[in-house]
Formats: sequence, structure tokens, C-alpha cells
Amino acid sequence: MPVFRRLVAGLLDRLIELVDEQLGGRHRKDKPVYGYTIRDLDGQTRHIGITSNPRRRSAQHCRSGEKGLMVVVTGGMSHRNARRWEAGVLAVHRKRHGGRNLRCNKNDTGVP
Repeated sequence: MPVFRRLVAGLLDRLIELVDEQLGGRHRKDKPVYGYTIRDLDGQTRHIGITSNPRRRSAQHCRSGEKGLMVVVTGGMSHRNARRWEAGVLAVHRKRHGGRNLRCNKNDTGVP
């Protein structure tokens, strides 16, 4: 199984590099990035994401009509590690829920 995990980690790294190239490196690499969840009043997770500015991101979610409490669940980390965290958490969720993503997450990797 460790070989499979290394393979998946390598593929995620490459996917992140490709997306960063397509975005033109618009993310500041030196700014810490935080992982967060949004939970509804029943405590159910509705969204998983990453951001370098939790306060701004919370306001964006509110303006878009997404209801719930945003909780920062990781400390500051590199953008690459944050993307790995997000993709991993989404993969675990899909495994536990018959391949379904969270309703508010638009794709499987968290990559826009």
C-alpha cells in the first residue's frame, strides 16, 4: 500500500504544478494557507476549502449565500501542502459517502 500512496502523492503534486502553471502563478507562495470547513447548524460538513485569508473567504461564502459556520482546521502551511490536505480530505469524504462529493465542493480535488 505505501507504493500506492507515493504514486497518488506524486500525481497530486504534478496536478498542482499543472494548475499553478495554468493560473500563471497567481498564488503567493510565501503566504501561509489555511484549511477550513463550513458546517451547518446540525454539525454536518458542507464545504472543505483552503484560503490564505480566512476572514475574507468567510465573507465571500456569506455573500454567495452559503450558510454555516466556517472553522479553520489547520495551521498555516504552504500552498502545495494545503492543496494536498484539501484533496486528501475530499477523497476520504468520497470514500465514506459512496463516491459523492460535498454538495458545495465543485470538484474532486479542490482545484478551481
